[in-house]
Amino acid sequence: MSEYICSRCNNSFSCNADDADRITCPYCGEELALDNASDILPEGFRINGFRIIRLLASGGCGRVYLADQVAMERQVAIKILKQSLADQEDAAERFINEARNAAKFQYPNIVTTLEAGKVNGLYYIAMQYVNGETVEKQLDDGKIFSESEALSIVLKIAGALQLIWNKHRMFHKDIKPANIMLDSDNEAMLLDMGIAQQAGEESLINGEVEGSPFYMSPEQIQGKTLTWSTDLYSLGATLYHMVTGCVPFYDKSIDQILEMHNNAPYPEPSERAPGSDISPELSGLMKRMLGKTPRKRFSSWEEFLQAASVIYEERQAEEQAFLHPPIKLTPVITASQPLPGRPMKKHWVLLFYGFILILFVLILAALFIWHNNHLAAQALENCRFDPYTTNPQEYKKALDQVYLTAQKFGVRARIRREVDDAYARLKQFENEFLTLQAKVNQALNRAEKLKAQAQKETALGKKLVEQKHSDDNHYTRARKLLNQAAIHLNGITTKDPRLQSVINERIKLNEEEIQKIKALEKERDTYAARLRKEREARIAEQKRRQAEAARLRQQEELRKKQLAEENRKKQTTLKSYQERLEKYKNELRSVIVEAVLTQNFDSWAEKLVSPEGLNEAADYKAATTAFLNWYQAMKIFAEEMKSAHGLIYDSRRDYVGFPLMSPITGKKMKVGRIKKDYILLYMEGMMSENLPFSRFHSPELLSLERYASKKKKRKFSVPAFFASFGRWKDAKQTASNGFEKTEIEFMINIYFSNAVKDAARKWHNGSKEEARRLLAAYGTMPEFAKFKEELQQNIKNSAGKSSPAEQKQKTTKGKK
Repeated sequence: MSEYICSRCNNSFSCNADDADRITCPYCGEELALDNASDILPEGFRINGFRIIRLLASGGCGRVYLADQVAMERQVAIKILKQSLADQEDAAERFINEARNAAKFQYPNIVTTLEAGKVNGLYYIAMQYVNGETVEKQLDDGKIFSESEALSIVLKIAGALQLIWNKHRMFHKDIKPANIMLDSDNEAMLLDMGIAQQAGEESLINGEVEGSPFYMSPEQIQGKTLTWSTDLYSLGATLYHMVTGCVPFYDKSIDQILEMHNNAPYPEPSERAPGSDISPELSGLMKRMLGKTPRKRFSSWEEFLQAASVIYEERQAEEQAFLHPPIKLTPVITASQPLPGRPMKKHWVLLFYGFILILFVLILAALFIWHNNHLAAQALENCRFDPYTTNPQEYKKALDQVYLTAQKFGVRARIRREVDDAYARLKQFENEFLTLQAKVNQALNRAEKLKAQAQKETALGKKLVEQKHSDDNHYTRARKLLNQAAIHLNGITTKDPRLQSVINERIKLNEEEIQKIKALEKERDTYAARLRKEREARIAEQKRRQAEAARLRQQEELRKKQLAEENRKKQTTLKSYQERLEKYKNELRSVIVEAVLTQNFDSWAEKLVSPEGLNEAADYKAATTAFLNWYQAMKIFAEEMKSAHGLIYDSRRDYVGFPLMSPITGKKMKVGRIKKDYILLYMEGMMSENLPFSRFHSPELLSLERYASKKKKRKFSVPAFFASFGRWKDAKQTASNGFEKTEIEFMINIYFSNAVKDAARKWHNGSKEEARRLLAAYGTMPEFAKFKEELQQNIKNSAGKSSPAEQKQKTTKGKK
């Protein structure tokens, strides 16, 4: 079996893990995973010359073992850093620095560090072994120190702290009962010197305050720069705990305890621990030690030692006087020699009477001594102490009376020794009883805490059940806590009927609580069964509703599919109808573009008619209406194109003499005549030029159109005018609305497609002028980009091929 330490109660035990890798602590009943239980190094395990004997203690950062140093044949205490911290570089470095720090101090009353290092991944510190108990352990066992005992320990610890401050300018920083060890000779030893700090160093470690909340000084809590005075404050809190049995400041919240150290007034022992009999001198000493600032405390260790020593000597003298009161002896008067000058004749008479007197006195003395011894023996016989029935306080009063009787003249030393032995037995019994009572109280307190926790769990479970919920295992946890309390109570063994009756009463009450919880669990199970049936009924009803909802959903989905199919058919028909309308739109646009290409606007009137078979049904009405609106707008735009184009031809005789820029010479010439698509330009002293409309720039043609419009008093549309002459770029730029821009873009694509095909055909037949005109006029337009690539590809494909005219000419030459 492996040995483990419980992470809850820190007790060590041996057991085997179950199939789920879990173990149960036999002390507190806690179930633990193997990750939460620490393995203990086995007996005989060796670490660099040290052989492990047994575990001594376990703490937050490591465990302390008793070990043999084989080479030196002596026992030592060896501290092993926890493996989880050994893997952290900062924690391991602090552990080694602690050893180096502690090795500086080689003084009485300070535990000596012997060796430190790392072996096989284990960091260790070997220290002097002190066979004894810490002050904390004795306080936990219920001991309250007398003033002289506490001051004796405090003076020795203060002397050690004085030495390390005067020589090294260092202080301990964590003085508390757990760091003060009392050996078998009751000699005080200071532990954990590794955390001592140099004066002026930063008091925060990794941004956090280090120390024990019950004993920390206000400046240490506030993270200020510390001096030796912080140890004086912590030593004062420790002294307070030793003589009163409780810490100076206590609260359930750690933050509140720290706040009380900073601001709360000094707690008078009579108020903090009622019944404690603390002398005013010691209370004043502790009050000054617990001053809120270093200035309110003693100015040096020397001053404190002097003040504490005076109180210690007074308390020690008082205790010695109480334990060994002075014995007053009555002097015995003996016969003296006859006085000189007496008559010799009375010598024998006087000698006879003197002898009778002495004999009488001796008899009286013997009777007196016998009487005193008889009284003392009788009183001692009557003063018997039964540890299980006699009240110790009443017995002590009776023993005090026996003590006074034993101090009378002539009482034998044996009787006095028996009285002293009775005092010693009473003292021993009181100590044993107090120790036993402390253990019993500790067990009872633990059981009471577990019972209080169980009651909280029970209350939470009741609240949930009242709200018609599950108890969320609160009852089970409460029963488990009460079982743990039963383990503590049944583990107490005592022969004292008074303590046993208290324990039995607590066991009975605890069992009653367990029975109450079992009754609640039974009630919970009954209620849960009823809820389960109701829930099953609800689930069945829910399933029925879900099935009904699924059926309705299926019907709805089928209906939606039917509607979707109908809509799809309608959309398909509507789409086909819209495509037919769009096709007709393209046909009408092609008619207009063809008229622009042929410059013949007379024959398109019969082609610009609305198609037959327009559907006026509700589903098609929107598409039909949109088409008719488009048709009307398109018809108007076509008429504007025809009107703008015909305006020039209708006014051709009126243009004679109109100045027009020649695209060849770049000079102003006059219009002679306009015939078909050509304009004759003349100028005196220059050759006449007969040029087609396509050679003139758009501004020149626009000025000619405006002249004709003014002459004929007819308005025209500029975009329609440019479009009628195939000036698509200008037409798009001058379009006044979205309809004109959109339709011009459509006609541009149709025009470019037809024009590129015509130019490619003409190029193949030997006429390259049209292709060059298109490239020159529209080469920069983005809309012409794809048609430009098509035209260039057609030209490239026709390269090297003969045109029909060239082939005919070659054939004729061949025949000749």
